[in-house]
Amino acid sequence: MYDFNRNTQFHISGNPAGFGSIDFWEWFASYTLDGSIRGGMAEFIIMKALGIENERNIWDAYDLEYQGKRIEVKSASLFTRKNRHGFQYEYAINQRITYSIEPKHKHVIGGDWTSRKRNSDIYIFVLISDIDISNLDKWDFYIVPTETINKIFGNQKTLSLSAIKRFTPPRKNMPKFVNT
Repeated sequence: MYDFNRNTQFHISGNPAGFGSIDFWEWFASYTLDGSIRGGMAEFIIMKALGIENERNIWDAYDLEYQGKRIEVKSASLFTRKNRHGFQYEYAINQRITYSIEPKHKHVIGGDWTSRKRNSDIYIFVLISDIDISNLDKWDFYIVPTETINKIFGNQKTLSLSAIKRFTPPRKNMPKFVNT
């Protein structure tokens, strides 16, 4: 099996191309407030906090599994980067924080699509409240059983942060919270 890791160097015709996997990762994933990167980072932080060691599978019906519980991770940030003038960027505050909770199909390769449902046992909603995403003190975690979401919100597709705050307090640290 081929292992693309931090030491991998690109090559052409057997000669070094002059760049490697770290160069790619810095180019592709260094702007971590972007939603496409932030979601993976939130999963990674929660995975590390829970001591889970496995590769990411973006095609699974849920994000993580811990002690038999299926976990769906959703992330948002108070800040977003806006392109104002050419390559000049500035940060803006997101006025309304929402998370997707849309029930989805699960497809089994070689099989049929399932009916739409939420495929996790627990949702962890993450809110990052600083531009410095590496400062985990600025991360809030809201843990909500999927059963609660189904009961209160039915087939609703999105959930606002203000709605989440009405029935669960934020957790500032990453305890072994999945058993709650």
